[in-house]
Amino acid sequence: MSANANDFKTNFSYKERLQYTIAHRKAFRQIEKELLGKNTIKGYLHDSNKVFMYLIGIPTNIAHKIHQLITPHHVKNGKVKDPISAIVDWECARYTKPDKTLNAFDFYKQNYPNGIPKIEETMKKLGLWQE
Repeated sequence: MSANANDFKTNFSYKERLQYTIAHRKAFRQIEKELLGKNTIKGYLHDSNKVFMYLIGIPTNIAHKIHQLITPHHVKNGKVKDPISAIVDWECARYTKPDKTLNAFDFYKQNYPNGIPKIEETMKKLGLWQE
């Protein structure tokens, strides 16, 4: 799957945003199973709060901000509570999000140059760390 990030449509209708998020959730479960050998409850529930917010009509930009604030797989102040889900999220994004083409390691290195120890330890355990 390849697309130019400049061609990526960012002004989604609710239906398109919902389809985009559902495709991402499916990819998340596939990558989670590849990396962990199983799917977890967290994997089945991944981004479900966004789907719910879209379904009840919360504007997508607000739903996105709320989601980032309340979910443990998003980095806040250089820390992450759920490093496994963060890494799976970054790894699977390249399969469903044409504007996010990096693998988890490259995304991490590009976006967190100061490092996050929990992420680095977890990437090493998952075999995604590149020296």
